[in-house]
Amino acid sequence: DSGATDASTCTDCPADTYSADDAASSCTDCPDGSTSPSGSTSCSSAPSPKPTTNGCDAGEYEPCTGCSCQVCAAGKYQPDSDYTGSSCTSCAAGHYAASTGSTSCTSCPAGTSAA
Repeated sequence: DSGATDASTCTDCPADTYSADDAASSCTDCPDGSTSPSGSTSCSSAPSPKPTTNGCDAGEYEPCTGCSCQVCAAGKYQPDSDYTGSSCTSCAAGHYAASTGSTSCTSCPAGTSAA
């Protein structure tokens, strides 16, 4: 049995594991609710989803009670802060919302239309 001959035989701990000590022979799994990139010496708490107790920002909606806020799809909008509704509103005929997370719809320019 021959030993390692240089540092190139050492491999990074995979993501969501860590090794806090020199000369570790294995990596330790991160505790539930925490994470780490590969090669870590510790784990950190995973970011919490945005709480929805105060409602969602303009351009967002709450798909279910207690769920994280989601951005409105293109073609829909939601103008209110602290919004607790479960959907965004479709733009009216002749208006559009080109991007996700819109807070209003834009009128189609002269010479164009939108159903």
